[in-house]
Amino acid sequence: MSAMAAYELQSAVYTKLTNDSAIMAIVDAVWDEPDTDALYPYITMGDGTVRDKSTKTSTGAEHTFVLDIWSDDAGRMQVKEIMGLIHNCLHEQNMTVTDNHLVFIRFDYAEDFRDTEGPEPLYHGVMRFKAITTE
Repeated sequence: MSAMAAYELQSAVYTKLTNDSAIMAIVDAVWDEPDTDALYPYITMGDGTVRDKSTKTSTGAEHTFVLDIWSDDAGRMQVKEIMGLIHNCLHEQNMTVTDNHLVFIRFDYAEDFRDTEGPEPLYHGVMRFKAITTE
């Protein structure tokens, strides 16, 4: 298991999302860490985990990662629309992971809620995906 595989997977996910015209027609950007002047709606790359999934014959890793969707639009519909587009873009799709092989990527979980911690109410969607890579 290599930390490099997690970096390569994040890069592949970023490329897949930013090359999707339906997603980019709605969101301002996909961020690892948003700029202070980021415009809504946008997507951020959230937390992730990597676990060893090696066998006697191959070296592999199980990745779990989160995408966060942020919107200041009234109501949850924009967040849910973006989550649907992300699902279509990533779930069971092929991606090039530079020095590893992507065995699969699958949607695992989603939730949306009203985020009231900041000065303005925001709607926040959270999507979790799982992926397996091998060397």
